[in-house]
Amino acid sequence: MKQGRVIALPGETLTISYRARNTSDREITGKATHTIEPEESRKYLEIIQCFCLFEETLEAGEEKELPLVLRVSWDAPEEVKSYRVRYEFYPVDSFPEGSNEDWEEEAF
Repeated sequence: MKQGRVIALPGETLTISYRARNTSDREITGKATHTIEPEESRKYLEIIQCFCLFEETLEAGEEKELPLVLRVSWDAPEEVKSYRVRYEFYPVDSFPEGSNEDWEEEAF
């Protein structure tokens, strides 16, 4: 991620870019999985568009900017002060089974 911290007000739509780099010497097709903390507050984080729903192919040494568009819900309680969103990339053939399934339903 280009910036480590992003500040958003409820209802504000943000576009964030994550940077992915293939450090291997061969082409790799992969997909990202995510974690959102705190788990109990994730229902107030609206994911509008996410690179983690699609496979990405990177050539050897290639680097890409991957977009994420999100919004904190208008009805987020005042005690929801922050989120931590983390991504991990896996080659398609070793992607963890069941990852992102619940988020795919929320995103669309």
